[in-house]
Amino acid sequence: MQWLLMFTYLVLLAAPAGAFVHETGHVIGSWICRADTMELSLGSGKRMKAVKIGSKLTVHFHLLLMAGGHASSKRAQPYSGREKAVISMAGPVFNLAAGWLLLEFVSEGDGWIRLFALYNIWIAMVNFIPFKWRGKKSDGYFVIRSMIDE
Repeated sequence: MQWLLMFTYLVLLAAPAGAFVHETGHVIGSWICRADTMELSLGSGKRMKAVKIGSKLTVHFHLLLMAGGHASSKRAQPYSGREKAVISMAGPVFNLAAGWLLLEFVSEGDGWIRLFALYNIWIAMVNFIPFKWRGKKSDGYFVIRSMIDE
């Protein structure tokens, strides 16, 4: 029964929260690189709600909230290869930082938060690895491409 509770926690809470941390990292990276507009989408499927935050950021919430996320940004002047790398790496760096901070400052007895911390570290490690699979590209892949294209 414990495995079912853990699976439910990971799917319904940790996955959407981890995706939010990750995509927020990309948005912060875009902001650092002076993006004109930024979009952060959580989940997939039918869009349920869009929230405008300030003049540059729109957050979209989709029906299947646990099904990942996506961040995008635009600006009049194209991003340099270095800026593309900063934006790409900001997502996994945010996951790694969140995981490390939670492990560092949360008591040993709080297993659910520790599980969320380890989940964030896992997201970071997977995204640091450059790969392309079924049309999906990791952040590490985008970093390698940005260096090659530079």
